[in-house]
Amino acid sequence: MRKYPGVILMLLLSVVLVLHLSACQKKAPTPVPVPTEISIFNTGNIDAVINQPTNPAVFTISETYKITYISDYHFLSKGSPPGTITLTHADGTVYGPWQATGIPGQDEVPNAFWVVKPNIVIKPGTYTIEDSNPATWSQNNQSGNRGFTDVRGYKSL
Repeated sequence: MRKYPGVILMLLLSVVLVLHLSACQKKAPTPVPVPTEISIFNTGNIDAVINQPTNPAVFTISETYKITYISDYHFLSKGSPPGTITLTHADGTVYGPWQATGIPGQDEVPNAFWVVKPNIVIKPGTYTIEDSNPATWSQNNQSGNRGFTDVRGYKSL
C-alpha cells in the first residue's frame, strides 16, 4: 500500500466525489396527472327547438368542481352576437358574467353556440345558469323547457 499512496488517495477522492454528485442531483419531478374533463350538466338534445326557456337551467353538485367550459345554444338567433353566461349559487354567490365566444352550430348557423371557459373553482351546491339573451336561447320539451346548456369541468380539491 505504501508504494501507491497517491493512487489510493485519488481513487478514494474519486469515489467520494461520485457519491456526493449522485446525492446532489435533483430527482425528476413526479408528473402531475391531468384531470379528465367530464360533463357536469347537459340539457342539449337533437329534437327541434324553440326559443325562450320557460324553466331555469339548474344543476346541483355535491363536491367542489373546477368549471372549464360552459356552452349555451342559440340556434334560432339568426347569428346575433354572443352575450354573457353567469352562474349563480343558491346562496347568492355570483360567478361571472363571462363574455361568450360564438361558434357555428348545425347548418352553419353563426354564433349558435355561446362558449365560455371560466376555469374557476365552485363550491358544492345548487346553481342556476343565466344567459344574457334568453329570448334567443334554445329549449324544447326534451330539455324540460330549460335552455340548452353544457357545463364541463372536473372535481377539485
